[in-house]
Amino acid sequence: MSLGRKTGGRKPGTPNKKTKELEQVIKMKHPTFDPVLEMIDLYNHPDTDIPTKKDLLKSISPYLYPKRRSVSSDQETKMLVEINKAKFSRGQLLALLPPGIDPKWAESCNNERLQQVIAESISDKVKTQFMEIFNR
Repeated sequence: MSLGRKTGGRKPGTPNKKTKELEQVIKMKHPTFDPVLEMIDLYNHPDTDIPTKKDLLKSISPYLYPKRRSVSSDQETKMLVEINKAKFSRGQLLALLPPGIDPKWAESCNNERLQQVIAESISDKVKTQFMEIFNR
Protein backbone atom coordinates (compact mmCIF):
# COMPACT_ATOMS: atom_id res chain seq x y z
CA MET A 1 0.00 0.00 0.00
CA SER A 2 1.43 3.38 -1.03
CA LEU A 3 1.43 6.11 1.59
CA GLY A 4 2.27 8.88 -0.88
CA ARG A 5 5.74 9.34 0.60
CA LYS A 6 8.99 7.43 0.83
CA THR A 7 9.15 4.83 3.56
CA GLY A 8 12.12 2.73 4.66
CA GLY A 9 15.56 2.84 3.08
CA ARG A 10 18.68 4.69 4.21
CA LYS A 11 18.38 7.96 6.04
CA PRO A 12 19.71 11.00 4.14
CA GLY A 13 23.50 11.25 4.37
CA THR A 14 24.03 7.57 5.10
CA PRO A 15 26.66 6.21 2.68
CA ASN A 16 25.83 3.13 0.65
CA LYS A 17 27.83 -0.12 0.93
CA LYS A 18 30.25 0.66 -1.93
CA THR A 19 30.98 4.15 -0.60
CA LYS A 20 31.73 2.75 2.87
CA GLU A 21 34.04 0.11 1.41
CA LEU A 22 35.90 2.72 -0.67
CA GLU A 23 36.34 4.97 2.37
CA GLN A 24 37.76 2.04 4.35
CA VAL A 25 40.23 1.09 1.60
CA ILE A 26 41.44 4.69 1.27
CA LYS A 27 41.87 4.97 5.06
CA MET A 28 43.85 1.72 5.18
CA LYS A 29 46.17 2.47 2.27
CA HIS A 30 46.45 6.25 2.77
CA PRO A 31 45.53 7.11 6.38
CA THR A 32 46.49 10.80 6.07
CA PHE A 33 44.89 11.37 2.65
CA ASP A 34 42.54 14.34 2.45
CA PRO A 35 41.29 15.25 -1.04
CA VAL A 36 40.68 18.90 -0.15
CA LEU A 37 44.21 19.32 1.20
CA GLU A 38 45.59 17.57 -1.89
CA MET A 39 43.72 19.99 -4.14
CA ILE A 40 45.11 22.93 -2.16
CA ASP A 41 48.63 21.53 -2.53
CA LEU A 42 48.11 21.16 -6.28
CA TYR A 43 46.79 24.72 -6.48
CA ASN A 44 49.87 26.04 -4.68
CA HIS A 45 52.32 24.07 -6.83
CA PRO A 46 54.33 26.43 -9.09
CA ASP A 47 53.83 24.24 -12.20
CA THR A 48 50.01 24.30 -11.98
CA ASP A 49 48.55 26.28 -14.89
CA ILE A 50 45.72 28.82 -14.57
CA PRO A 51 42.91 26.66 -16.07
CA THR A 52 43.78 23.86 -13.66
CA LYS A 53 43.86 26.30 -10.73
CA LYS A 54 40.43 27.53 -11.77
CA ASP A 55 39.09 23.95 -11.81
CA LEU A 56 40.67 23.25 -8.42
CA LEU A 57 39.03 26.32 -6.91
CA LYS A 58 35.65 25.19 -8.27
CA SER A 59 36.21 21.77 -6.70
CA ILE A 60 37.40 23.08 -3.33
CA SER A 61 34.84 25.84 -2.77
CA PRO A 62 31.85 23.57 -1.92
CA TYR A 63 33.88 22.20 1.00
CA LEU A 64 34.60 25.68 2.32
CA TYR A 65 31.46 27.67 1.56
CA PRO A 66 27.79 26.71 1.53
CA LYS A 67 26.01 26.80 -1.81
CA ARG A 68 23.91 29.86 -2.30
CA ARG A 69 20.29 29.16 -2.95
CA SER A 70 17.77 31.47 -4.45
CA VAL A 71 14.80 32.27 -2.31
CA SER A 72 11.81 30.40 -3.63
CA SER A 73 8.75 32.38 -4.58
CA ASP A 74 6.86 30.64 -1.74
CA GLN A 75 9.42 31.82 0.82
CA GLU A 76 9.38 35.31 -0.63
CA THR A 77 5.59 35.42 -0.54
CA LYS A 78 5.59 34.27 3.11
CA MET A 79 8.13 36.98 3.98
CA LEU A 80 6.04 39.66 2.27
CA VAL A 81 2.98 38.46 4.16
CA GLU A 82 4.91 38.63 7.46
CA ILE A 83 6.14 42.14 6.72
CA ASN A 84 2.66 43.21 5.76
CA LYS A 85 1.20 41.72 8.99
CA ALA A 86 3.65 43.59 11.23
CA LYS A 87 2.32 46.73 12.92
CA PHE A 88 4.26 49.93 12.21
CA SER A 89 3.64 53.49 13.16
CA ARG A 90 2.99 55.95 10.36
CA GLY A 91 6.33 57.65 11.14
CA GLN A 92 8.25 54.34 10.93
CA LEU A 93 6.72 53.57 7.56
CA LEU A 94 7.50 57.00 6.13
CA ALA A 95 11.08 56.74 7.41
CA LEU A 96 11.55 53.35 5.73
CA LEU A 97 10.36 54.37 2.27
CA PRO A 98 12.83 53.54 -0.48
CA PRO A 99 14.52 56.35 -2.40
CA GLY A 100 12.54 57.66 -5.34
CA ILE A 101 9.13 57.46 -3.69
CA ASP A 102 7.29 60.78 -3.82
CA PRO A 103 6.61 61.89 -0.21
CA LYS A 104 3.30 63.49 -1.25
CA TRP A 105 2.17 60.20 -2.78
CA ALA A 106 3.28 58.35 0.37
CA GLU A 107 1.27 60.71 2.58
CA SER A 108 -1.83 59.90 0.56
CA CYS A 109 -1.40 56.11 0.95
CA ASN A 110 -2.71 53.98 3.78
CA ASN A 111 -0.24 52.07 6.00
CA GLU A 112 -0.95 48.76 4.29
CA ARG A 113 0.06 50.14 0.89
CA LEU A 114 3.22 51.72 2.35
CA GLN A 115 4.23 48.39 3.92
CA GLN A 116 3.72 46.68 0.58
CA VAL A 117 5.95 49.22 -1.21
CA ILE A 118 8.66 48.84 1.44
CA ALA A 119 8.51 45.04 1.43
CA GLU A 120 8.81 44.87 -2.37
CA SER A 121 11.85 47.15 -2.41
CA ILE A 122 14.16 45.41 0.03
CA SER A 123 16.49 42.43 -0.29
CA ASP A 124 15.97 39.12 1.52
CA LYS A 125 18.74 39.84 4.03
CA VAL A 126 17.24 43.20 4.86
CA LYS A 127 13.76 41.64 5.05
CA THR A 128 15.00 39.33 7.78
CA GLN A 129 16.59 42.21 9.71
CA PHE A 130 13.47 44.26 9.13
CA MET A 131 11.30 41.57 10.70
CA GLU A 132 13.66 41.05 13.66
CA ILE A 133 13.67 44.75 14.51
CA PHE A 134 9.95 45.33 14.29
CA ASN A 135 8.74 42.07 15.81
CA ARG A 136 10.40 42.76 19.15
